Amino acid sequence: MFRSFILSLDRAMKAKFRTKVHARCQQKGKISLNWLSIFLVLLIIVNIFLIFNILLKSKNGRNQLISQSESLLTKQIEESNFYDSYCPDIEMIDINGQRIKLNNLAGDVILLRFTRFHPQDIPYLLFLDHLGRKYKNKGFHYFTINSIGRSYSEITDESFSFSGPIIDDDGYIAGRFQARLNETILVGRDFRIKIKSNRIPNRMIYSQVARHLFGESIQPDSISNDELTSIFKKVRIKNDVDEKMMGLDKLINDNSCYIGLIVSPCFDCRENRKIQMLKQISDQEKVDRKQIILLFGQGNSHDMIKTYCERNELFKYMTIGIIQIADTLTEEEYYQLFELAVDPRLFIFKRGKLIFSEKLRDRNKINLDFLKKKFS
Repeated sequence: MFRSFILSLDRAMKAKFRTKVHARCQQKGKISLNWLSIFLVLLIIVNIFLIFNILLKSKNGRNQLISQSESLLTKQIEESNFYDSYCPDIEMIDINGQRIKLNNLAGDVILLRFTRFHPQDIPYLLFLDHLGRKYKNKGFHYFTINSIGRSYSEITDESFSFSGPIIDDDGYIAGRFQARLNETILVGRDFRIKIKSNRIPNRMIYSQVARHLFGESIQPDSISNDELTSIFKKVRIKNDVDEKMMGLDKLINDNSCYIGLIVSPCFDCRENRKIQMLKQISDQEKVDRKQIILLFGQGNSHDMIKTYCERNELFKYMTIGIIQIADTLTEEEYYQLFELAVDPRLFIFKRGKLIFSEKLRDRNKINLDFLKKKFS
């Protein structure tokens, strides 16, 4: 009898133990399930944050020029008394004898650059000249004011081709604007001064011009890769090795190639970085020099470019030349190639098809690995 009692007690204890174990397992299962739910929720939150961050960076990339310009604008408003003051209503006479009354241009956007045509200022002037020619039919007027006291013909090299009006100033125009040497002044459609600075970089000038021409945000030209390809195939260049004319159509059709497009040869750190990358690609990949093409915009000096390329031994790595306006290439098509916020600008072709045209948002991702992947 005692033995039966012990066996019954043993079975009861084992059953109770199993029940406790089962309860603990269920509890642990619930705990594991709760942790899994928390982990999944956190994963979803992280993914949402990453997606939002990517979208935000993309938006920031597109609006980078605008925000930089806003900072400059805020600083100028705080530090000056010219902002939003009326543009002086003056009459100017350009070197060809044409009379220009600024008041007649009210309702358009006006840009004036005060310069001495110093060699270091020429690339900046060429950029502004490109800007002026690109938007001349959009209500934009660009004037170069020669402030040195000598006539333009005495101080400049005719190899530079400026399309906009050039005014020799005896000090009267600079005095009316209270402008210093190398100062850039932007006048909005309301005939009020919006920018007055001698330190503003060309990308900010582009941003502000586009803003006042097209509204509160930059409106880039809408052009497809197929249209760009068609325009590039019309381009002829003057080769800087022997100064012979050659067309790009055969180079584009026969090769996979890079094209680096530069408005004017400042050869600052940004341009040098991109040129040196193209040189490294040519050297490391052992590609033919016809596959690396460095193009400069109109108005550039052959001698200046040739000197730079010889000093950096570029001729053995790439084809180099200045774009020429030909019968097949209109001026409007020529300026469609330039996204002036991106200078220099990179294009990549594969067997006659444009697979990459650089935008502002691409600027920070272009490196050697990127170029190699695109070329492979």
